[in-house]
Amino acid sequence: MILGSAAVAAIGGVHPEVIFTFYGVNLLTLALWRAIYRRKISIRKLFIKCDKICSIFQKQVNDISGVVNTCLIVSAVVTVLTASGCAIVLPISPPPYRMYYTFFLPLEEGSVSCLLTRHVATLLSFVTMYFIPNLVSVLGWAVYYMCSCISGMLSEELRDLHRKITHPDEISRLMHKHYLLLQLIQDVENELSSVSFLLLCSQMLNMYKALAIYIAVSNSIIFTALFWDCLPPVTLVPVSLVGIIWYASRISFHLSNIQASLQLSYNALLDKDYLPWKMKNLLLAMLETEFPKITSGGMLELKPVLIFSVFGSLFTYGLLIRSVNKE
Repeated sequence: MILGSAAVAAIGGVHPEVIFTFYGVNLLTLALWRAIYRRKISIRKLFIKCDKICSIFQKQVNDISGVVNTCLIVSAVVTVLTASGCAIVLPISPPPYRMYYTFFLPLEEGSVSCLLTRHVATLLSFVTMYFIPNLVSVLGWAVYYMCSCISGMLSEELRDLHRKITHPDEISRLMHKHYLLLQLIQDVENELSSVSFLLLCSQMLNMYKALAIYIAVSNSIIFTALFWDCLPPVTLVPVSLVGIIWYASRISFHLSNIQASLQLSYNALLDKDYLPWKMKNLLLAMLETEFPKITSGGMLELKPVLIFSVFGSLFTYGLLIRSVNKE
């Protein structure tokens, strides 16, 4: 698909913005698939590690298999339907666009072989541009969800610790859980930071393309096939981005609560007449521990404000395109 986009760009006849988007999204998806493929064993180990930590907490994370399966089914259905719609209206699209979706084969227009080839080509293209990134997104938010649940478990255990500071052995058990959570979050950040960055770039590029086509609808470069091409970016992509950012931000929220609870417990311990040195040192060690931030590529921290930033930039981009069109 990447070579096909380059070939269409060389032939001409389709607006460069459209070709650039196709080329960019396919290139990012290739990098995203490679990143996931290289980390498939590590990500599987993350799920296993989450289950082991849950057993130590003696609690279970809510079963999300139904939600995951539903998301994948919806993504697959939307991808197949929009790809079929795009293939049906391809005969009224520009010639380079039709050639792209027939693998540049000299097929007779209207023949069965031409129709089948176009359906296969559009399906492959839509799977590459939309389904694979959404698949990675579901995988990412599932990991973030489990990690946020575990951090929430520890946050709940530490919430009232300052009111019932007990035996040092109890603090030792909490410190062990604290250490396991630190390891888990470090592993999650190491494995998913670059993946989330590629995913964010890919999905934002898809949304920018859809917005540009919608605003420039009166231009001659717009044709019916592109409308089908823009349906997944305005349905699947925003949901996938919001989901992965939201669950990643929940981790930071629980970590903030953990730090606040530890600070309260340490302050309460200092007010006591008798200061057990072991409890003090254990609490101080946990309090001084700095958890890694959940980021996208080590540059953007995944917080709810990032959702507003993404859609705010889309709004600004839309205003820019509209002003250019008026001129």
